[in-house]
Amino acid sequence: MKNSAKNRSFLISIIIPMYNEEKTIGKCIESLLRQSYPPDKYEIIVVSDGCNDNSEKIVNDLIKSESPVKIKLLRQENQGAAAARNYGAKLAKGAIILFIDADCIADYHWVEEMTKPILTDNVVGVQGAYKTIQKEVIAKLAQIEFEERFRKQQRTEHLDFVGSFSAAYNKDIFEKYQGFKKEFIMNEDVELAFRISSDNYKLYFNPEAYVYHLHPNSLLQYFRTKFWRGFWRIILYRKFRNKTIKDSYTPLSLKIQVSLVFLIAFIMLTSLIIKDLFILNLWLISINMISMTRFILSAMKKNIVLGLYSIFFLWVRAFALASGVFYAFIWLFSKKNSYIYHHKENVQD
Repeated sequence: MKNSAKNRSFLISIIIPMYNEEKTIGKCIESLLRQSYPPDKYEIIVVSDGCNDNSEKIVNDLIKSESPVKIKLLRQENQGAAAARNYGAKLAKGAIILFIDADCIADYHWVEEMTKPILTDNVVGVQGAYKTIQKEVIAKLAQIEFEERFRKQQRTEHLDFVGSFSAAYNKDIFEKYQGFKKEFIMNEDVELAFRISSDNYKLYFNPEAYVYHLHPNSLLQYFRTKFWRGFWRIILYRKFRNKTIKDSYTPLSLKIQVSLVFLIAFIMLTSLIIKDLFILNLWLISINMISMTRFILSAMKKNIVLGLYSIFFLWVRAFALASGVFYAFIWLFSKKNSYIYHHKENVQD
């Protein structure tokens, strides 16, 4: 791996898929230009996925700024983030490819920390972490949710998840598995990680490799994101059924909460006919609350108001995911052959 890296003109290639990101792409690239890593040892490849705003102009202005880091702008018709990442990877010169989303700002040591495990250990893929400086309640709770997932990844010996918001791959391995499956509008990064880890390649989580991210800041936006997460996760589980119960990223408590939402809803409907089921539903609601305790306590440590609001937040999360799962089953049962396309605003988180 080290030898192949030395034989390339660029050791590292950073790929950013971009769809109408005029509000964030400038800050994203600027953060990548201010890295602790030697500027002549990495390149930045931005792939415009059919942008029709000022995103490309912003990138072109940065290209003209004569930065010591080489910046490329590629264009394709709108095909989704997976296809954009694959296009960038195909033309990348680095032996290591990094992925970051256009609405993220990289920490000063991000490139260094993302590549270190691949250069020093027997690792083919690296997962980084999210942070946020947002003040909105929903965004803060979304960050706590990620921190819960990151703690699970740190405790997991065999990682099977790499999120494309902060990802690194040995390019040879990435090419061997033919990159991301573009038919997955969401969870294409999880699908790739499942395939690679299933062949016993080593993936690694590095919490020191973090980016700052804009989480959903409204309940409606968060609900919509989780709805589609639930939908696409079922599409993914059809291919990897062994991951339905357990993976290295999703807390078991969350899967319990989503399952209980289905059971609670079913009993509520049944209770219209069988009146004595009301007590059973109270028990199920209590069990669900118990499964939420750790998250609520984590929120309470931030402040009491956040902790109290987290109860409502967790029920909304479970209901949104359950709704997406239910819709996925209806969609699969109807045997439709075309995927539902929705833009990048739903891809994050």
